[in-house]
Amino acid sequence: MNRALWTKRLVIAFVMIVSLNYMFNNISSSNGPNPKSQSKQDSLNEERRNAVKGAMKHAWKGYSQFAFGRDEIHPVSKSWNNSWSVTLLDSLDTLYIMGMREEFNDAVAHVSKIDFNKTTDFHSSSLFESVIRCLGGLLSAYELSGEKILLDKAVEVGEALYPCLNHKSGIPVTHININEKMLMFNYYILVKPRPELELI
Repeated sequence: MNRALWTKRLVIAFVMIVSLNYMFNNISSSNGPNPKSQSKQDSLNEERRNAVKGAMKHAWKGYSQFAFGRDEIHPVSKSWNNSWSVTLLDSLDTLYIMGMREEFNDAVAHVSKIDFNKTTDFHSSSLFESVIRCLGGLLSAYELSGEKILLDKAVEVGEALYPCLNHKSGIPVTHININEKMLMFNYYILVKPRPELELI
């Protein structure tokens, strides 16, 4: 056997050994996670989970202390504006998912007292914001918790917003003054279909 042929066979054998070794190691590692690396990842996930929950608790404490039941809190001035308790509605599902049951129950008790046929200010309400934050918040929290009052209130919100969808033009109007049942005719959804309207 000449030297060139022998060298060629050695190279082929080396490549095959390296390839088989690589394949074997990949198959072995895919059979299950390395216990040490999995434990480290679990610990990191727990740390991140606690940090997120801590941030939520901090934010909810500030909201509860200075603006519970209001739309929004202005953190610097510690003042608020109000209409339908939008921040509270928008937070219901998060409170439930994070296991903050006491806070969730307090929020649900407040929701049961809201009259969605009027607002405490006289500004117009955005159809978009009301659907994604109020209606979406109520429906997702109902789906998670089964609290029927949340479904009842979602129906109330839908009925309050219905005039926006029942305009003679066939085009949804984007704003409504709930107290006056007055549509804001200067804004229309013309550009594209709005997926959030599928909730209604």
